[in-house]
Amino acid sequence: MTTAEQRPRRAAREHPLLVVNTGRGKGKSTAAFGLLLRGWTQGGRSASTSS
Repeated sequence: MTTAEQRPRRAAREHPLLVVNTGRGKGKSTAAFGLLLRGWTQGGRSASTSS
């Protein structure tokens, strides 16, 4: 099992990433906020919008 110190660091993303969750039913907001939280905890800039 590897620890965080042993894992190589990922390079910073050069281009922004746009994710659009569409479709009927449930789970879109959950998926969006999960990605938002994941990016934020890894030190990235994150934003969310809803229409």
